[in-house]
Amino acid sequence: MSDIAIFIAGLFGMGVIGTLTAIFMLRLKQDNIQYYEKVARLRYVGAVIAFICLLWCVPNAKPIVWDWMLPALYPLVIVFTIVAWLFLDYLFARAVGGLCILTAYWFLHDAFTFHSWLSPAFAIFCWIIGIAGLLFSAKPYLFRDMLRKISVKNGWKTVISSYLILFSLFSIISAIILLSQ
Repeated sequence: MSDIAIFIAGLFGMGVIGTLTAIFMLRLKQDNIQYYEKVARLRYVGAVIAFICLLWCVPNAKPIVWDWMLPALYPLVIVFTIVAWLFLDYLFARAVGGLCILTAYWFLHDAFTFHSWLSPAFAIFCWIIGIAGLLFSAKPYLFRDMLRKISVKNGWKTVISSYLILFSLFSIISAIILLSQ
């Protein structure tokens, strides 16, 4: 599979994930927040996402690690996933933050590599996702607090779900334009 095909599939995937997340955010209410605020602490799902993120980091780490460390990178993914599962609180929020950072970097890089539609505007969407990822990774309780605010205040719900829907539409339109070239 070529790099541009993977990028187009990622754009379509982002469109679907962003839309589903926006629908989830729109359905949050004050009476069901007690159930959904526990999402930030999910250990098993967080461990799976953390494992995927760590696997994604290995190709990026290969050029910068010492030669003697190269054979240890994939076993370290397993070790660090287990360590994260054992010792990190708010593992899901941290893992989603890491996934947001990696996704923003990858989309930003490939948008300019493949000259996607309105790359500078797409960069702003990516920066926002990356900044949110940095916040969720550094202070994972903000993920839970964001869910609480969305369930109570319609302004937060409108802004965040609108952003996600716009980013999803932008991603799908970019993918369709890249496919037609």
